[in-house]
Amino acid sequence: VGGLALSTTDKFYDGDSILLGDGTSGTVENIGWMSTEIRRGDETVVRIPNSQIASQRVTNLSRSRLSQVKQTLRFKYSDIDKIP
Repeated sequence: VGGLALSTTDKFYDGDSILLGDGTSGTVENIGWMSTEIRRGDETVVRIPNSQIASQRVTNLSRSRLSQVKQTLRFKYSDIDKIP
């Protein structure tokens, strides 16, 4: 049932970068009837049952037009005059 639900909705497709509610993220390699294969950042492929994916929040990062990067910069007070 989970595979049918995923194939009929447009949550994500093969090749999309996604983030699941449990923290798993990567690129969708294959959406099957029973499970979905996701290639993670370290090049490992994880096979997740579609029933688990269907019950989680899915963020499709490929459909985001904008992204944010949070970065902390640290400077010495003595170098403050070097910052433009």
